[in-house]
Amino acid sequence: MFYMPELFSHEEQQKLKPFFSNTHKGIFVLKNLPEVIRGTLFSRYSRSPKSLRRLFLDEFQPELPELQAVTEQPTLTPEAVAKAEAFYDRVLGGFGDDSVAELGGAHLALEGISQIAAKVVEDSRLGLSPLEKSTRYVEFDKKDENGNYRYYRDPKIMSSPFADEYVKTMNLLFDTYSGLIPKLNEHIVAKNKLEDFQFTLPTTKQVIKYSDITDEKTRKDASIAYKAAIRAKVCDTLRYLLPASTLTNVGTYGNGRAYEYLLQKLYSHHIAETRGLAREIHDELNQTIPSFVKRATELPHLKERYQRPGLVKKDLDYLVKLSDHDPEGQEKIIGGILFELGHCDYQKGIERAKKMTEEEKRKLLTSYIGTRSSRRAKPGRAFENASIAFDVNADFGAYRDLQRHRILTQERQLISCNQGYETPDELVEAGLDKPYHEAMTKARELYDKLKDKMPYEAQYAVPLGYKLSYYMRFNLREAFHLIELRTGKQGHPSYRRICIQMFHDLKKVYPLIAEHMNFVDLNDYKFARADSELKTAMKTNK
Repeated sequence: MFYMPELFSHEEQQKLKPFFSNTHKGIFVLKNLPEVIRGTLFSRYSRSPKSLRRLFLDEFQPELPELQAVTEQPTLTPEAVAKAEAFYDRVLGGFGDDSVAELGGAHLALEGISQIAAKVVEDSRLGLSPLEKSTRYVEFDKKDENGNYRYYRDPKIMSSPFADEYVKTMNLLFDTYSGLIPKLNEHIVAKNKLEDFQFTLPTTKQVIKYSDITDEKTRKDASIAYKAAIRAKVCDTLRYLLPASTLTNVGTYGNGRAYEYLLQKLYSHHIAETRGLAREIHDELNQTIPSFVKRATELPHLKERYQRPGLVKKDLDYLVKLSDHDPEGQEKIIGGILFELGHCDYQKGIERAKKMTEEEKRKLLTSYIGTRSSRRAKPGRAFENASIAFDVNADFGAYRDLQRHRILTQERQLISCNQGYETPDELVEAGLDKPYHEAMTKARELYDKLKDKMPYEAQYAVPLGYKLSYYMRFNLREAFHLIELRTGKQGHPSYRRICIQMFHDLKKVYPLIAEHMNFVDLNDYKFARADSELKTAMKTNK
């Protein structure tokens, strides 16, 4: 190592130890400090010739005497934190450096929010990392302590003449969902006996029937995986009945800048739930990173944008439609590669690419991408020079999964019942589709009564099985990630169909690129989670 870290006296080391992971290396992490102090320290660090630990000793400890001589978990007084917040405000006011707010963050739990509110939160592309309660691993049939199903009761709906019908219809959807769980489970188990169930052993990649497994430990793990795969299949099938009002939990970590924009968006939104959520989030963040969210307020331009609902088209006849691509996309990618190699400037690289033969292009792409051992081995940034766009018309449940991809541009129309709904094959095969159709029809009837008077609130009545229109535009580097991940065996059948079609369409316009998407899985699977569950069982039951 050529860098020699600064040396500290024994006394200084004692002052630093509670707040830094080490006192003698050039690489370290901060600990036991409020987020506002961490962010403020880094903001000062960027404008000082001093090392971070020296800066802390020279400029922060004199201002915050409560931090001195602490040898265990420090306890900071409100006065100490207030000083740090004042310092942050001076930095932001003096330099206008909004990026300072990216240096501190918070873990935030949002419990009991609707699918509508969850989508607004998760729509943030950068700075927030959300995780949501899964409809695959959790059954949403539990009632609260008052005996009510867990769905959002919007005040505008509940004060309208449709309140009773709303409650009755939501209860019907949840009753149907709950009632079909044991029936569908019984049907799937009857048709897929454990003894005949096939697994791919993670160690040998051998496909083997349960009855042929001789190792007792593996048999036990396979039995656990079988039950988990059946459960996932049931939940995947029945989630189509869950309405957008279904309450969920979302955990997220974000930096101060991302939370500020999230609050502005929520404050400016069109439904009561999101505006109320903004106030609650703001109250909680004021207890941890108050300076970072101090400026968050309703923004007129956002409020105006959200107040213009459009008409949702009916009866679209496609699942996925290639809507736009760059005809020179492959040449632009190759031009970027030639630039990186130092052969020429970017524009000349594109011109050279146009004169290359298909084999020359293929050879250069293969060399640039290299050997990809897994889908996690991403191609280089040259692939960001071309993009592709798709219109999608698929069930809202699939959108919930695809929305989590954030390095792209996507926009959706209002959730509605105007475009029909999907009917899972498993329900038809089990002879359980009649109650499903009855519940979905009732939801449509309620939606039709709500949509003209309250188009935004009407979304709460729409089950996840109804189709939603949205578009997605992403560069070809993101295409590798999105399509390879979402065609994976363990994925939900609904979004697998979408991304398999995306791959076929992409292959038509970017054939040389598609050749290198080696981890796209075009196969059809009956039980998506079986092998993954077996791998998990073998790891956790040692």
